[in-house]
Amino acid sequence: TPANTAELNALNQIKVFPNPSTRYFFLDFPDTHNKFEVEILDMFGRRIWSKTYSHSKLVEVDFDGTPGLYRVVLRSGSERYAQPLIKL
Repeated sequence: TPANTAELNALNQIKVFPNPSTRYFFLDFPDTHNKFEVEILDMFGRRIWSKTYSHSKLVEVDFDGTPGLYRVVLRSGSERYAQPLIKL
């Protein structure tokens, strides 16, 4: 449906920065989302961290994981978006 397409397009426009990150990073959404879940997965697909946010445009994530390569996964309704994150 058009609403799902618009939501998916919005998820694809999310900026994750700074990347690489030492501890804190930000998720910058093009528009305010009603509710979405953020997960951080290790390279084996194990969930290391997750949190649900509501009515946010800019989110600060405090991720104190060990240095390495991770995947930031965002879910909003049935839509999903993933982006790699390098943790220094």
